[in-house]
Amino acid sequence: MVWSGLLLLGGTLLCLRVARVEQWRSAWAIASRLGAPLLLLLLLPSVSLLIKSLGWRALLPAQCRPGVARSYSTFLAAQGVNELGFSILGEPLKVLVLPRAARTVGAAAVAADNAVAFAALLSASATFAFCREPMTLLAVGLLGFALFVVGQTSPWFPRYFAGFSAHFVGKLWLSLELGLGLYFLREPALAAVAPLSFAWSTAAALGAPVPGQIGVVEAALLHSGAALGIAAPSLLALALVRRVRALLWMALGLLLAVRLINRVNHEVTDASPSATE
Repeated sequence: MVWSGLLLLGGTLLCLRVARVEQWRSAWAIASRLGAPLLLLLLLPSVSLLIKSLGWRALLPAQCRPGVARSYSTFLAAQGVNELGFSILGEPLKVLVLPRAARTVGAAAVAADNAVAFAALLSASATFAFCREPMTLLAVGLLGFALFVVGQTSPWFPRYFAGFSAHFVGKLWLSLELGLGLYFLREPALAAVAPLSFAWSTAAALGAPVPGQIGVVEAALLHSGAALGIAAPSLLALALVRRVRALLWMALGLLLAVRLINRVNHEVTDASPSATE
C-alpha cells in the first residue's frame, strides 16, 4: 500500500513536469471546447471493457459462467477497485460472483485472465509497432474478433485462446480511441494512430506498477507525438480526456463493487442455517 502510494506520487510529479503550466492550461481549454464529441470519447471504453469481460468469461467452464450482463458489471467492478492502485485488489470480486462450488475454478480463471491480458498487451504493442497502416490494424482487429468467436464456441480450441483473443481485440480498440480523439482535436489522426498507440501501450506495459500508469503514458504520448509534429497542447488535451474518463469509469466500477459485495453478503445471509429456520 505504501509502495503504491509512493509510485502514485512519483507518477503524478512526472505527469506535472512533462509540460509547462501554460501548456496544461491550453490543454484544458482545448479539451473543454470539445462539446458533444467529448461524450463519445468518454463512452468509448464501454466497448473495450465489454470485450475484455467476455475474455474473462470465456476462461470459465461453461456451466458456471455468469450471464453477459453480470459478467460485464463484475468486470467493471473489479477494474474500478484495481484503479485504486493495488493492481489486483479487485480481482477477488470475479470469484465472489460465482457459486461457492465453482470458486476454486474461478480463482484459476482469474489468474489465467491476468496472464493472457498481459500477453495481449505485449502482443498489441508489437502489432502497433509493425502494422502502421490503419486499415491493417482494422484487419488484424477483425481477425482477432473472429478468432475469439471461434475459440469461444468451438470445442476444439482451449478457453485460453478465446480469452487471449478478446483481450487482444480490447487492446487494439485503443487505436480507435486515440484516432477519434486526434480527429476531434483536428490533428492528423490516421498517420499518428499506430505510433501513438504503440507508445501508449508500451508505456502501459512498462509502467504497470504505477497506479493508472500516471505520468508514464503522458511522457510517452508527448515524446512520440512531438516526433510526429503534433502540438503538445493537443496531446495533453487527449491525455486529460483519458484521465477524466478513467476517473469516471473507476467511480462507476466502485459503485458496482459496493453493490456486488452487498448482494453476495445478502446471498450468504439468506443461505445461512439461521435464516432458513
